[in-house]
Amino acid sequence: MEEEITLGVRGDVNLLRNRFSAGMGRSLPIHVTGYDESEDTYYITIALSDGLKETYLGLVAEYIIERYEGGLISRILTEEHSYLTAAQRREVLRGISRLADDKTVGYHARKTLVTKCLTDYFARESEMLVDGFVQFRLKAYIELLEDLADRLIDDYLVQKEYEEFLSLLQYFVKSQRVRPPLVHVVVLPSGRYRVIDDKDRDVTGTCMSEMEADGEDLRHLTPDDLLISILISIAPLSVVVHNKRYIQNIELFTTIAKVFDGNITYCNGCSMCTAADKRPSAPGAIQPTLL
Repeated sequence: MEEEITLGVRGDVNLLRNRFSAGMGRSLPIHVTGYDESEDTYYITIALSDGLKETYLGLVAEYIIERYEGGLISRILTEEHSYLTAAQRREVLRGISRLADDKTVGYHARKTLVTKCLTDYFARESEMLVDGFVQFRLKAYIELLEDLADRLIDDYLVQKEYEEFLSLLQYFVKSQRVRPPLVHVVVLPSGRYRVIDDKDRDVTGTCMSEMEADGEDLRHLTPDDLLISILISIAPLSVVVHNKRYIQNIELFTTIAKVFDGNITYCNGCSMCTAADKRPSAPGAIQPTLL
């Protein structure tokens, strides 16, 4: 026997109708049974087919997320992070897509929670004003959105710190009066690096010794940290990377490309590449930090 539920929906009912059609791949029995002009609210009756109630309520959850979530998160950001400008809030909100698959605050987690709240509600009721449901019955969902907002803020601040860090490195590199035309970074099969100057001299060990002479403690630096430090100290106009296939941290080389204004190229094969393949434990290679 089919069960019917009635939703009071404010505004355009086609958003809900389209959500159901897209979710099920066909038109569903959704009927507008009334309209409250003073509240601009349409009353929609949905026939829940046997065995598909959870699926239908999942589509209602998707509608609620699509219709209300952006405004709810914006309100949370405005109330709890009032120091953000409107432009900064928009930038923070753009980060939602990066957390879409997060197990804790991602889209699936949010949809699952809203669907459960709908299931609990319609186990006792057959009619709902969606605005009121969102405002008074989705406390757990609002709390999840607050957690999501905190994550978005954390990611935003980390990104800003990263951008400031990049700007500082770019400024330091560009401020050097004497800059060699290029430097080679040879990636070994082990993931370690060798740094070769424009005269084909291995300067890895020399640069590390100079850093230690300047008082730097290299024991707690990772190979990636050492590589970026060496490149910054040499400040070449361009960087040539050999053996790209051995790179274990591609984000590091993305950062290097940004620091050197995109002046990074990847060698397709040469004597340096071949030599690295034959010497996996080459003298002077940056050693990994032992844990």
